[in-house]
Amino acid sequence: MKIERDGTARTISLSQPGYIRSILDDLRMSECNPSPTPMDGGARLSISMSPQTPEEKLGMKAVPYGELVGKLLYLAVATRPDIAYVVGVLCRFIDNPGEAH
Repeated sequence: MKIERDGTARTISLSQPGYIRSILDDLRMSECNPSPTPMDGGARLSISMSPQTPEEKLGMKAVPYGELVGKLLYLAVATRPDIAYVVGVLCRFIDNPGEAH
């Protein structure tokens, strides 16, 4: 955890850049482009986007969705409240996530 203190502004900031980098490295997303918002404003995720066939479900078993959502949940609680809403939305699909999730 990184703690920064600005005496003139009388603020303290917490961040976890190392942890975030490790998550991106684990998912082979270190070269991805950053986004100013954690989710597109018009995006609507639903249960209908979950896998329906056994083949689709088997394909999603290799995706570490639950592990990633857990790591993001920790970030949202510890130092990134700006992503809390989106992580909450992603938690709704933890049992049967699809590609869109």
